[in-house]
Amino acid sequence: SVGSFTFEVRVITSLGASASAKVTFNVNPSNPVIHLVGSPTLTRGSEDEILIEASKTSSPDGTPLTFSWSCQSKGSACKDSNGQALSFASVSVLKGLSLLPGEYFFNLKVNSLMGGSSSL
Repeated sequence: SVGSFTFEVRVITSLGASASAKVTFNVNPSNPVIHLVGSPTLTRGSEDEILIEASKTSSPDGTPLTFSWSCQSKGSACKDSNGQALSFASVSVLKGLSLLPGEYFFNLKVNSLMGGSSSL
């Protein structure tokens, strides 16, 4: 768990003397380490296959991760070949997107369930 934890140890001798000590530990969330296969900037021709993979992204504390992708093209949100705005579920791999030829910029934000986050 993330937070501040205080532990106290108290020792009492057989003669009744005692002593105690407190120790406080602070546990902070670890930021995920993004491992990306493929370029976040793509220039796509009509037959190019798109693959951007972040499935090897990990959290140092071992907690599950969520992925949030966004895409920009010519200063606005990316659209598919039918003119519909692209929507990305919480997936680690973007593959086979139906995009018109052009230049695209993908952003990725990864969140750890412990509160850490990283962006690319």
